[in-house]
Amino acid sequence: MTIARMTTAAALGALAVLGASFLTGCTTSAGAGSTQMLVVVDDQVMRSAGSSCGGGGPYRWAHAGVAYTLLGADEQVLASGELPQGTATKVADVDFGDRQEPTRCEMSLTVPDPGSWDGVVLQIDDRDPLPVDDSDTPKVVIS
Repeated sequence: MTIARMTTAAALGALAVLGASFLTGCTTSAGAGSTQMLVVVDDQVMRSAGSSCGGGGPYRWAHAGVAYTLLGADEQVLASGELPQGTATKVADVDFGDRQEPTRCEMSLTVPDPGSWDGVVLQIDDRDPLPVDDSDTPKVVIS
């Protein structure tokens, strides 16, 4: 079906999905609802909370522009793209004033909702796949 033959609502929905995929550098399975997934790099790097970041120390390989693939339990590709720039978040609830403090780097991905996260893994670059923890917000913790 071409966009010219779609209803206005369907066309706007398709454009929203395409726009979200473009903004996150992600390609997804057609027809799937989407959800936010976090990639948390628990690197404990001294930064200002809220600043832009990529993985630091031994996790320098987890940074914006690195390829990722989200694989379902059946090893089907659910999404792929490049990691976005992250945001530094506080590790501890301590007021350091204006000084830098220990942080982790959190990157948010818009990915299709697989329904069940059992067996879903995230592969970053050519590294071993990491399991997705869905206890609250779907996330992968690199530590």
